[in-house]
Amino acid sequence: NIDYLFVYGTLRQEFGNELHKIIAKNSDYVGMASYQGEMFMVAEFPGIIASNNTDNQVVGELYKVNSPEKLFTILDDYEEYDPNNEAESLYVRKKVEVIVEGEKIVSSAYLYNRSLDGLDKIESGDFLKR
Repeated sequence: NIDYLFVYGTLRQEFGNELHKIIAKNSDYVGMASYQGEMFMVAEFPGIIASNNTDNQVVGELYKVNSPEKLFTILDDYEEYDPNNEAESLYVRKKVEVIVEGEKIVSSAYLYNRSLDGLDKIESGDFLKR
């Protein structure tokens, strides 16, 4: 059972975030991936939600996770995700389908779990091109 992680915001390698180093240490980079969703500017970071419209695509990096229990424990804390209290969580970790080089892969991703009122949509779906 292989665990994958879809990273679309400040945890992408270009940002040099400290947490990205932990992701890199505990997983292998697979490639650039896309997810059928919409991206919004939450604060200095983005949030994504699922979309029914195939035109809405979010761009990110896909990682094959080597130590899921360790890595997801760290990321859950960072993303303010409490598996025992999803309603109060800022983000929720969900299984989503992403596409890498034409191949569909089921991956974990952190989806935004609050109201979108007043948030600006990032039309490109790519946090680096906002």
